[in-house]
Amino acid sequence: MEITNTHDRKTALSMLFSRYLNGDIHEGAWRKMMRTLDDESLQPNERIAFARYMNEMIAESQRDGFNIPAPEEVREILSASRAA
Repeated sequence: MEITNTHDRKTALSMLFSRYLNGDIHEGAWRKMMRTLDDESLQPNERIAFARYMNEMIAESQRDGFNIPAPEEVREILSASRAA
């Protein structure tokens, strides 16, 4: 039996959305993140990992800004990690 923690899933995505609503994420960055999150090749746990990663990047980079990986880059990284 597999146990899934749905609380963390909701928290990562809802926190990312809250950051967008609060103006911590500008429109262009939000669209780029959504292209990745909407990618049909991503598994649900991979979407959550991406949301967690982006939340951490935003929290750590409030002063300096942050770079968002393109959906293609995320697919390449995930492909390599799946093969390992």
